[in-house]
Amino acid sequence: MGFHQDSYEGLTPSSAIAIVSLGATRPLVFRSVDRAHRTELVLEHGSLLLMTQKTQCTWTHGVPRTTSAGRRISLTFRCFDTGPVNPSR
Repeated sequence: MGFHQDSYEGLTPSSAIAIVSLGATRPLVFRSVDRAHRTELVLEHGSLLLMTQKTQCTWTHGVPRTTSAGRRISLTFRCFDTGPVNPSR
């Protein structure tokens, strides 16, 4: 998956996005929006990564293509803003 930023439209303000990685180990590369900085994390089976809204605004992220990646699934959890809570429901 190429470099991108996740959309925060419709999400609870200032909430984090949680990602659980299952299966083959894969690198996750972060690149600053100005492209001046780059860092890499290795996501092993069972890894949990939390990305804040600030991270999404200042960095892009992606998973580089590899020929021998192995099978992997990434579960992403987001908190959606559903508007005001009505306690009478």
